[in-house]
Amino acid sequence: IIIKFILILVFSFTTIKGTDLKQVSNIIFIGNNNIRHKELLVNLSLQPAKFFSRSNFSNKKLNRDKIILEAFYKSKGFLEIEILAEFEYINKNDVTIKYYINEGKQFLIKDITISGNKFFNNQQLNKYFTSIWHNNYYDPGNMRKAIKEIKYLYLSKGKINISIMDEIIIDGTDVTARINIYEGSTYYIRNIKINGLIDIDIKYIMRELTFNKDDLYNISEINKSKNRIFNSRLFSSVDIKHKMINDNNKYVDIEINVREYKSSSLELNIGFKELEPDQQNVSLTGIDTDIRWILGNFMNTSSTLEIEGRIASEINSDIFKY
Repeated sequence: IIIKFILILVFSFTTIKGTDLKQVSNIIFIGNNNIRHKELLVNLSLQPAKFFSRSNFSNKKLNRDKIILEAFYKSKGFLEIEILAEFEYINKNDVTIKYYINEGKQFLIKDITISGNKFFNNQQLNKYFTSIWHNNYYDPGNMRKAIKEIKYLYLSKGKINISIMDEIIIDGTDVTARINIYEGSTYYIRNIKINGLIDIDIKYIMRELTFNKDDLYNISEINKSKNRIFNSRLFSSVDIKHKMINDNNKYVDIEINVREYKSSSLELNIGFKELEPDQQNVSLTGIDTDIRWILGNFMNTSSTLEIEGRIASEINSDIFKY
């Protein structure tokens, strides 16, 4: 049970920006023969000027957008993509961005072979590569995602030492992906140890566990239990680790490390944040202050009483300049 009192005070003040602010007037793509202008543009943070909005230009944003474009092209099979990003002044405050693109060849997936798997057959594992086959081209991001999902599948079946290595063989524009799996042994839970309890009874942790001693090690149940413990709002941090006993026993010990919320605490957080300029061309920096008073184990129960106050502001960064 959580009782909250929230007080929010919001105020803002601004000053009109000076003439040193650069804004994006237009964005031009050169060399994008296979992907349309609109499809590239939708991925970027910097956008060409529109009637009611304009993007505030910075070299940092330009470099970030260049990396995003390269990743987008690679996700479409253009593994050799090269992009040069430049900008030029239209006037004192407006810039045009130009992306010079050398797409290179588009690589297509020819075959995916799996070896070393005994616990799961090829049919069970091949479904994780469906999106790669559907797109026809080789997508490194989707391949990494598929391998991560397969590893999680094994970890949910006690295969703590699971190891998956992938390699690609390129023949012209055809790609063959080889997935090599070392499954390792199957592990079970021997003991459950809980560290960090001071005032809170152990029953408030045990009731949230979805696994027991002698159960098959299952990363899905471990993560579910971790979330359940944290969501009880009794602890400020929760970490669950496994400790290998020895490889021959095929058992692991589970260690649950928690940190209790202090019975009474006062937290004060002050920070700055950068905001996007509005349509009146005002460059804003925000100040955000959060005050939180926490009373844990309220009235000797697992309830927590929180009194929270927040003061937010929007100020122009130019007021700090001389």
